[in-house]
Amino acid sequence: MIADLISLFGMQFLGNSLYQYTLALGLFLAIFLGLHLLLLVLRNRLRVFARKTKTQADDALLRILDKKHPLEYMGIALYIALQTLTLDPLLSKVIFIGFLALMTYIVIDAISALLTSFLQRITADENRQAAAPILLNLTVIGKALLWLFGIFIVLSNAGIDITSLIAGLGIGGIAVALALQNILSDLFSSFAIHFDKPFLVGDLIVVGDKTGVVEKIGIKTTRIRAVQGEEIVFANKQLTEAQIQNFKKMRERRVVFSIGVTYETPYQLLQEIPALLRSIIERQQTVRFDRAHFARFDSSALTFEVVYYVLSDNYKVYMDIQQQINFAILQAFTERNISLAYPTQTLYLQPASPAPNKPAPE
Repeated sequence: MIADLISLFGMQFLGNSLYQYTLALGLFLAIFLGLHLLLLVLRNRLRVFARKTKTQADDALLRILDKKHPLEYMGIALYIALQTLTLDPLLSKVIFIGFLALMTYIVIDAISALLTSFLQRITADENRQAAAPILLNLTVIGKALLWLFGIFIVLSNAGIDITSLIAGLGIGGIAVALALQNILSDLFSSFAIHFDKPFLVGDLIVVGDKTGVVEKIGIKTTRIRAVQGEEIVFANKQLTEAQIQNFKKMRERRVVFSIGVTYETPYQLLQEIPALLRSIIERQQTVRFDRAHFARFDSSALTFEVVYYVLSDNYKVYMDIQQQINFAILQAFTERNISLAYPTQTLYLQPASPAPNKPAPE
């Protein structure tokens, strides 16, 4: 009986005995079950650990392990088990290429899952949701480059010369870049806007003679809602090259205005006007007075210049304060009989001098 078993296990099939096939099968099952149990233990431990921490790294690793399919570690176990057998060189190379492709897939899939997790973490923050489209496109580009790199690795190990393929892709990439020059320029400008953050969604900005609130920062264009109500679309490249005034980042507003009185105003009242203007402004809320001076002699007015600061970035607050100041100035000037100047012209007529008497003719 034992002799029969020894004879049976000694039978040769495709260059290997039945005993070698049995050992390979046992090794395959041991590695497969070992990897399966290892992943099961790691998942359970990570779930317990992830509940106790607020970090995102353990959650991302748990999602990667949950995505692992039994066929993936079955392929790893099969490759290791087949190494104990004597195989045809061509078949061995095919098996190696298949194993390399499997490992490349596992690594790239894990990196892609990390990139996706990073994107989800960024978009979960309300302050960074405006950058989500840009980061999404960066993630897609990154994943495409990873898969392209993985394919090149597999093809290179399969004995295929990829030099000409890379050269062809390089020439094609240059042609595409030239054709899409304007689009790529706007794309990179959107990256610059995202990382430099000259403005965010909701900011009130001025670009040239256009003023509005930023509504969307896209891949190619940025859209703002003008104060008149219409939507204005800017190319991102145009915004990176333009001078932008961002009123959202303004902590206080400097206000300069002038007021003119008539030349007939008595000198004593003129001296009282700066102190009067100061008292009017200092009575306002959220205002810091700076100065009030008799600034200049204009063609039809004696002009006073006033400077103060509104301690708010809200334009409506500024206009409400300026309105109250204007009303108070009108009331104070009326009570003191101070006349506000307006453009006038005074024509002075000088009587002509009498002609000299001519001597009478003889």
